[in-house]
Amino acid sequence: MDDDPPSRQAADVTGVALSNLASPQPFRATVHLLELERFDTPLAQRALAFFLFRLNAAVRGARASVVGQDDTAAVVLEAHGHDAASEPEVAAVLSSLSVACRLAGTAAEALIDWELSRHYLAVTGGEPPDSETVNHNCDTNAQSLWSNSPPSA
Repeated sequence: MDDDPPSRQAADVTGVALSNLASPQPFRATVHLLELERFDTPLAQRALAFFLFRLNAAVRGARASVVGQDDTAAVVLEAHGHDAASEPEVAAVLSSLSVACRLAGTAAEALIDWELSRHYLAVTGGEPPDSETVNHNCDTNAQSLWSNSPPSA
């Protein structure tokens, strides 16, 4: 674990900001997930981007976004609603945000590690270890598969 205080670690997503809840108007709920500066290698950045695209596709009603915060960029999870006066709608928005937090918290943080980023991209189809090697291995495996198959009738 690193030296960040517990309130700033990804697994401990505690703060939710709700805006515009005073009237029956659109509103937004956001949760700070992590600072982008911690992803300092191209591989970790690529793994994070691929992870966030997959997260956005998997969670209905919430999405990951990159925002400028002070002098740094951060990833936030956010969900929007249409009627802040509607308790069911506010509950649905917070539920979507909760699911996104559970899926993203520790997983996104783990992708800072070079080896985990590399493995994540390899197993999810995001590319590395080394796309040329992977493509070569796929071609070689396909050729051996065809050469070992019985002749067609």
